[in-house]
Amino acid sequence: MSKATIHIPEKMVWTQNSAGARGTLFRGEMNVEDKVFIFRVRWPAGFRSSPHLHSVERVVTVLSGIYYYGEGTEIDEKAAIACGPGSVIVVPPQTSHFGFTVAGVEFQEMSIPANK
Repeated sequence: MSKATIHIPEKMVWTQNSAGARGTLFRGEMNVEDKVFIFRVRWPAGFRSSPHLHSVERVVTVLSGIYYYGEGTEIDEKAAIACGPGSVIVVPPQTSHFGFTVAGVEFQEMSIPANK
């Protein structure tokens, strides 16, 4: 019988990219088109994610802070929606979107491949 995998916050291993975002992978492999992955992310104050798209559906759950979400090929801060803790953002495949934070945010992102 399989056992559950438990991720305790104090024991999570975080990596940091050159822009200052930090992340930890709970399940799967990042950006493998036909695989589910679950990834937790921390963006520092002032972080911006440029417009981009994904080939599969993504589900983002905001855990703390405010995640500003918008759609389009350019960042339009006025059109972005402020998503606080508990907010869930379901991004369809091939949807150009961007995100940013003013004071920092932590969220969890999951990929949903077609037919999974």
